[in-house]
Amino acid sequence: MEEKRKPNKRIPLFLSIVIVFCVLGGIVFYVSRKITREMSAAAIQNLNENLELIKCTIESVYKKDAEFQRMIAQELAVQGSLEDFVRSYQKNGLMLGPQSQDKPKAPKRRSPGRLVGRQALVRSARSFRLQ
Repeated sequence: MEEKRKPNKRIPLFLSIVIVFCVLGGIVFYVSRKITREMSAAAIQNLNENLELIKCTIESVYKKDAEFQRMIAQELAVQGSLEDFVRSYQKNGLMLGPQSQDKPKAPKRRSPGRLVGRQALVRSARSFRLQ
């Protein structure tokens, strides 16, 4: 007897499912790569804006500090006596803050190239008098 072969219907179904999943996987991969690139570009732009903001803030702080030192030097040059000047500012607490007789203050850390306290006042006053 001749054996009749039945066509296997599972193979075309399996191939169509594999093809559909491959197409969907390719689409998902393409979209995820595109979104990743866009998010990376946005993050870099955000960092650049934040760095620019920090830079402007630091520049502003330095300018205000320079203006304050210039003002102090002018006042010191007008008063003439360094001791009277320091005492007047110790009384109102503007320059040196509240004075505590109980605890000695720890020395302030200096950043390179900047003078702190009395040295800064004396040098600022001398440079202002020379101008």
